[in-house]
Amino acid sequence: SRLIAHLSSATRLPPSSLTAVLVSLFYILVSSTMVIANKVMPHTFHFTATNVLLLFQFLATVALLKLAAALRLVKLEPLTAPLARKVFPLTLFYSLNASLSLIAIKHLNISAYSVVKRLTPILLLPFDVIIRHVPLDPRTAGAVLVIVSGTLLAAVNDNAEGSAL
Repeated sequence: SRLIAHLSSATRLPPSSLTAVLVSLFYILVSSTMVIANKVMPHTFHFTATNVLLLFQFLATVALLKLAAALRLVKLEPLTAPLARKVFPLTLFYSLNASLSLIAIKHLNISAYSVVKRLTPILLLPFDVIIRHVPLDPRTAGAVLVIVSGTLLAAVNDNAEGSAL
């Protein structure tokens, strides 16, 4: 029992680090579940209305955000006309991205879809520098390279039918 107590105290993280790890794990769980659900629905259940699936995902996001706000986990600003105008472009492009993702996953296996999705940030880094005139943060570039490298390594070792590489 002393060994267990020692191990548990040695691996205890500060609350901020623990929170970051839990949030990261939750993101991985939700993201993976959505990718698999988006792949399974059209192929297994012959569900062809991907726009309806997208609508349900948006509604679930709104419901979870409202629940998190009610539990005081997040603070949501009230939706006003100026705020709606401000976030409209972001909402439009996110909707376009989600719609195209649903179309892509119908035609690709999960491995190939994951590679394409994870390559996007490395393609967008130069545009951020050009459009927003923000210098490239080496830590951000390093994080993106780690993500892309991990995805490519996973894809190379994937022996599933129709592998990405």
